[in-house]
Amino acid sequence: MQELLKALSKAKANFQPIRKDKQNPFTKGRYASLDAVLNAVQHTLTANGLHIVHVPLRDRLTTRLWHESGEFLECEDYPLSNTFNPQQRGSEITYARRYTVCALLSVVADEDDDGESTKKSAPAKTSKPTTKADWPARARELINLYCKDLGMNWDFVSGELDREGLPVNATGYVSDDLYTRLELFIEGLYVANR
Repeated sequence: MQELLKALSKAKANFQPIRKDKQNPFTKGRYASLDAVLNAVQHTLTANGLHIVHVPLRDRLTTRLWHESGEFLECEDYPLSNTFNPQQRGSEITYARRYTVCALLSVVADEDDDGESTKKSAPAKTSKPTTKADWPARARELINLYCKDLGMNWDFVSGELDREGLPVNATGYVSDDLYTRLELFIEGLYVANR
């Protein structure tokens, strides 16, 4: 690991500033896209014999920082969902790549808000429906919360949910598992369309 650490130390001394080129619509905080992170570090990594490799598997992503000597650092098992939606999957992998690259290189791509964004309730998660009659209204409320800033309309979102086997017009009992899947799918729609 000695050769890799020497090369990484040299590379880090020459990283370009990472430009925070995106804004989170919920927290209003700024962050650097994967492109911005890679633009700031890639040339210097390569010049020092270092290369980043990502391996997405069915339910996780592994990222390795390789040195030409054969040594490597690894960030393994970053969790991924088992979605079959290619856009959602692509967005999820991009997000995971950004976080794992930043972790391996010990660089910052987000504004430090001292943990405040984890305390905010925007978008507030709705409570799970307690009766059969609550389900359609709660589902619509959840969809509106997640998709408000995207300009996505109800017909588009409900169509996407129907294609994924998560019908929003169900009038029967909805299990906690189905409700959780609905929340995760809508969050994925948001990530895929931002």
